[in-house]
Amino acid sequence: MARLFITPRELNFISDITKEIIKDVVGQKIIYYPISEIKTKTHEVYNEALKKIFDNPIVIDALVDNNFQTDTRIDKFGIDAQYKIEAFIQHRDLVEKGINVSIGDFFSFSDVFYEITERAFMRNIYGMAEHKDGVRIAGIKSRMGLFDAPLIGPTDIRYTDDDAIQDVFVQQRGQKFDKNGNLTGDVRDLVREGVLDQPLTGQKEVSDLGDLQDVGNAFYDDDNIITISGYIKPSVTLVISAASPGGVAGETANLREKGNVNTIITGTILRKYAASPLTSYTIEFQINGNGTWTAVPGLSNVTISGNPSSVTIPSTTHEADAYKTANSIGYRIRVTDSYQTTTYDVNTITFLNVIFHGPTPIVPTNSDDVRALPSKLFVNGNNPFNLVTGTTEKIFTIAMPATLSLDEVNDLEALNIEITQSYNLAAFNVNDSGGTVVSYNVYTLSNAIPYSVSHRHEVIRV
Repeated sequence: MARLFITPRELNFISDITKEIIKDVVGQKIIYYPISEIKTKTHEVYNEALKKIFDNPIVIDALVDNNFQTDTRIDKFGIDAQYKIEAFIQHRDLVEKGINVSIGDFFSFSDVFYEITERAFMRNIYGMAEHKDGVRIAGIKSRMGLFDAPLIGPTDIRYTDDDAIQDVFVQQRGQKFDKNGNLTGDVRDLVREGVLDQPLTGQKEVSDLGDLQDVGNAFYDDDNIITISGYIKPSVTLVISAASPGGVAGETANLREKGNVNTIITGTILRKYAASPLTSYTIEFQINGNGTWTAVPGLSNVTISGNPSSVTIPSTTHEADAYKTANSIGYRIRVTDSYQTTTYDVNTITFLNVIFHGPTPIVPTNSDDVRALPSKLFVNGNNPFNLVTGTTEKIFTIAMPATLSLDEVNDLEALNIEITQSYNLAAFNVNDSGGTVVSYNVYTLSNAIPYSVSHRHEVIRV
């Protein structure tokens, strides 16, 4: 076919249609295990490895043609069941995710591991050399001991593992994240190129949300869901507070100094529809307003039994030190009753650097000296603000992150005289509440003697 008639728009359409079939309708997947050439030890002479070591497994959407057991051999070593499989993977999906499937790597489907023995491009789209519609991989059952890895579901209904049976299937529909905030990596090219708008409706799913008659998981369409007559979702109060208040002017539970990330969580859940007992709840957190939602340890799938009218969330400290450089942490609660799961609004904590100021017995030269200053306010706090000198000390310091600088200082008790030049600048690092180093501009004024009456130095910053 001539390139005059097959343009990038047509090629994107073909790619999007195949992705839609595989990801939004069929829902099959393989678990791909790329072999690590660095970690796998090979024989010095034969250049072969008795045991293969793999990198992190990757979930790949695919169309799978599984013949299951194709042959059985009986010899002096016992019974050997032979398995063969073919999987078809959308080519652009691999390219966009940076995945290179290779012969000799391994993958699993159901509860069987396969070694890739063939890898081939299926065909060029309309004869165009650079555009291919898919990759076909063929695998045979891996020999026992050659490759060992934990099975990742779905596997088989005879197993009791939590992931043995896939209870939920959620469409991807070109969304960067699924409904639970997990990264999909899915791209629909016509949307990316601006030819089409984002889907008008959300990601549909097969799950217990569609099971209104308690007979099993079913298709769920949250744009047109049948509602139980009179149903009212539970009401929730989620309370968060700093495990260690920072003493900053303007500080609240939702505004803290950077690094002060440990949080006490509590709250209540009220059942509003007696015929739908509360069954469980999960409290999750997200860093910087994007990425994966993660369950707070100790508050994941907390079971509720006995059909209570209210549930108290026990006071739980979320030790979030691993995220002490975060600009924000959001918390949300997901409550499940016998009818549906409801996700409630996000409660977000914002973290900011602070300005330190006040009288001091010594000229600050390090982080500890600055943090010992008596007053703190956030970088977005009052501007101007007043440094109160008192009548004891003769040294006064204003320390602010290096992104800010001192513009003007006026002595309100001395006819508003400008004393900006009397504050001498030194630049050094100051730790935030979590111990992270931040560059600071530190301005200090040294008098010969303390003031006889307390003065207010009005500080203006830019």
